[in-house]
Amino acid sequence: MSRREQILIAAVVLLVGILLGILIASLGGDDGDDAETGDGTTTTTAAETTTTTEAPTTTEPATATISATTTTEPPPVANAVNGEIRGLPIGTNADTVIDAMTAIYGAPDGDTGWNVGCPLDGGTEDDERRISWGNLRIRLFQDDDGQILAGWAYERGAAGFFDPEGPTPDDIVMGTGVAWNQTIVQVASVLVGTTQIAEEFPLVFVRHDGEGDYRAGADNLDAPMDYVGFRAFDLCD
Repeated sequence: MSRREQILIAAVVLLVGILLGILIASLGGDDGDDAETGDGTTTTTAAETTTTTEAPTTTEPATATISATTTTEPPPVANAVNGEIRGLPIGTNADTVIDAMTAIYGAPDGDTGWNVGCPLDGGTEDDERRISWGNLRIRLFQDDDGQILAGWAYERGAAGFFDPEGPTPDDIVMGTGVAWNQTIVQVASVLVGTTQIAEEFPLVFVRHDGEGDYRAGADNLDAPMDYVGFRAFDLCD
């Protein structure tokens, strides 16, 4: 082979090498890192791609807390079944009862102060007191235990009239089956327990177990009941 042919072949090999280098460089793009070796050649390293998968976030559902609200019904103003005034039993300190009533109805409409009271009770000392709010009257008594609640009475006026600023007839708890405007005979027939129909002074009344009293406004067994009391039959009034 002549020298000219050798030079031509070398040139072709060189040209092919250059073309191959350009082709390889174009295929690698810019994704790799180029590192130059000590002999001046460039080594292309493909970049590593790292994919990170995050675990999904779980949100716990909100728990609703329901608080039960207990509503306590206030005690009745007066209860002819057990004698209580605002939930306070017979024998409660007088000032406690007065404060309980005043908290609802304000200052009383009437107050007798401490006095002998009804002479039919046989008393001779200033040991009895009556305080009223509208149609309700409480009776206080002073004994060895102090000043206490001794009884009460609620009386509707003519034609069922009552003071709207004081307790109403609906505020009074009566015996089961008892209703305003029933006759004394009807009242006695529905009360459970020992009852006594009495006619004293021109009053007709039913005394239930010696505690609750139901009175008519006239001396007639067929007259409508318009009075209810508890240990407070006011024969002197």
